[in-house]
Amino acid sequence: MKLPAATIFTTSVVLCLQLQAQTAQPLLRVGAIPPHARPLLRASETRYSSPGKERLSLTGVVTDSRGDTNTKITLELPFSSKYEETSGPGKSIAFDGSKTAVATALGESEYDLLETLTVDSAAYFFYSLSSGAANRFLGSRFRIDDGKNKTYAGPWLCIVELVTPLQFRADKSLRQKFFVFDTATQQLRAVRYEITRGTNRIPVEIQLSNYTQVDGHMVPGLIVRNEAGTKKMEYRLSLAAFSNKVNDGLFGRP
Repeated sequence: MKLPAATIFTTSVVLCLQLQAQTAQPLLRVGAIPPHARPLLRASETRYSSPGKERLSLTGVVTDSRGDTNTKITLELPFSSKYEETSGPGKSIAFDGSKTAVATALGESEYDLLETLTVDSAAYFFYSLSSGAANRFLGSRFRIDDGKNKTYAGPWLCIVELVTPLQFRADKSLRQKFFVFDTATQQLRAVRYEITRGTNRIPVEIQLSNYTQVDGHMVPGLIVRNEAGTKKMEYRLSLAAFSNKVNDGLFGRP
């Protein structure tokens, strides 16, 4: 499956990013979701639009160049997150939606990890859209084969291009992403974009799979980050639980 050539939005991006920063709310404004993306929201709308499940706590294992690391990840709508290592080096990274709190300076690998586990998610996608993020609907009939099978029956994929700032980075750099959803299940299947390493542009694909039902909602059990076709990181979910939004200061401290 080929994606259209990347196109950077200019003035509209700036205006949408300003709106996004001003309007993010804990409960999703469903009416603000563009019509082309609303069908993708059906499977998870109640979690985003009704109080009681704003916080998602995840326990799992990250596997990367360091080996296996036990982790605890806390995500709270709309954009707050905290990553904690419960084995190994014991790193902790918190983001309250506007600024990052860390005990030591972050390297590129930590930034990549945070982006993969928080930004490259369905929740981030929907809240960015509802807050005015620049986006473009590319279609809902993409297929995963070469197009030659006349009896192809699926899966059919919907792809939406989204331009978003990486607020947890000091430079608030923009990222142009392609979110790929399965139209039958409304589950996020992949996120694709490019990163810069020195003078090189490297394609990145985040693959989400092994969805499991938690309190009536689907949560990915496996997240894999590939760069230029090579696996760089894998996250395997062990336990997940939803709870209410809590004003406990968790996301303001490492």
